Amino acid sequence: MVSFKPAPTLLSFILSILVPFYQELSSREWQKQTDERLEAQSLLLQNQAKQLESLSRLVEKALIQEAKRNEQRFVVLDRITTIRRDPKHGAPVEGKLFPREVVKPISEQGQWIQIEYYHWLLQSYQTGWALKKYFKRVPASFNDVSTQTSQ
Repeated sequence: MVSFKPAPTLLSFILSILVPFYQELSSREWQKQTDERLEAQSLLLQNQAKQLESLSRLVEKALIQEAKRNEQRFVVLDRITTIRRDPKHGAPVEGKLFPREVVKPISEQGQWIQIEYYHWLLQSYQTGWALKKYFKRVPASFNDVSTQTSQ
């Protein structure tokens, strides 16, 4: 007598249908999670690209301003000008500039300008602060203030 065992055969048949179905569901879930991660990464990269573009514009602007500053000079007007260590009245005096001396600007702070100048006693270039009102802004190719109009 041949015994018929439907349970293992039926179980095998059900598993052969359910396993691929389960694998398909798992694959879809994995694909959905992957797509969500990729979308998040894409948004992050877009934001970073915008930030880089903005920073590039700022750097370009700063470079242009620096180039313009390097092309400028200041010339001492009609009186001896005091050079100070810090941009404030009462700061220690570092040196003096005579009329028509040309100096290179480094930075500006309110009514003060930080300059690079030649210190005749030390025979070297120094930096210091002076009041802007005693100077006239001129191009780097400037030679003599006597042919220019005063500020």
